[in-house]
Order: sequence, then C-alpha cells, then structure tokens
Amino acid sequence: MCNEFYAWFRIFNKAKEKQKIIDGRLGEYKFKYALINPKDGYDNLGFLIEQEEKEGKIGFNITSFLFVLERVLEKKDFADYVGLHEYIESITPYTTSRAWHGNACKIELGEVLKCKPEFIDAYADWLIKITNSSENPEEGYFKAISNFTRIIKENRLKPIEILLKFKEQLDLGYHLKE
Repeated sequence: MCNEFYAWFRIFNKAKEKQKIIDGRLGEYKFKYALINPKDGYDNLGFLIEQEEKEGKIGFNITSFLFVLERVLEKKDFADYVGLHEYIESITPYTTSRAWHGNACKIELGEVLKCKPEFIDAYADWLIKITNSSENPEEGYFKAISNFTRIIKENRLKPIEILLKFKEQLDLGYHLKE
C-alpha cells in the first residue's frame, strides 16, 4: 500500500507539472483534482491509470488526492462533478462504503440537477452507458443502493428518470439502511 500511495503521489505531482490540477467549485464546495490520462506521459506509471479505467472507474481518491479519469469522461464538462463526488468521499466519515458513496452521489447529483436540461440528460445517459458496459454493474456508480441496477435493466425508464429515481432513493436514505 505504501508503494502504491507513493506512485499516486507521483502521478498527482506530475499532473501539477502538466498543469492538469483543476480548481473545482460547485455549490458551497471548493476542491482540487488531477485530471489524468495515461497518454499524458506519467513515466512508468501510466499503467496504474489504465488499470483504474479498466476497472470501470471514472474517478477515485487516495487520502486527500482526488483523481478524475479524463478518457472515461464523455464530456469534459462532467469532470468537476466527478471531482466533487471524490472530494465528498474524501471528507465524509461514513462507516460503510455504500453510505460513503451514496452521500457523495447525493451531493453530486444535487449539483447536476441544477444544470440545464441538456446537460442533465447527457450526464444521465453517460452514467447509464457506463453502468451497462461495466463487467460488474453492481459495484459501479449505482452501488450505493442494493439492487438498483435491477431498476435499470427491468424498467423501460429513460436515463433521466433513472437518475431522478436514484436521487430520490438517496434523499430517502436508502444508502444508509444496509
């Protein structure tokens, strides 16, 4: 773990050199994240970024270092919302991963839903596309609520309707009940 942390620390510092540390600000939150792409040349560490992409991640955090995977984003405009999600996870002291992830989704989606309808539709489409292409969708974006991916598969809801249903269940605390 120590060597892996050091590797991510090096990637974060390399992102600084490449001016790929982004100052995000959404709602009441200010945060910084590294927008990383293995093709940007991270010495011999690009494989770590590729590994995260292969696992279906769109962002992640290691202690206070926030990372957003640039190649996974359908639109660059999505990066700040992913960065916000990672920031919330990094500062939230929940005891279960579902509660931790669910709280971050709740805040992230609260900000997404303040955007123009075209942006919300695109964001919803992207999250559903990522989920449907994942090898393990139950551990993907919607993992905060058990069996939520069943709603995606069984219902004929539009992506925006799925996103609103997920947000509604987060607002009701479903992610805290497991």
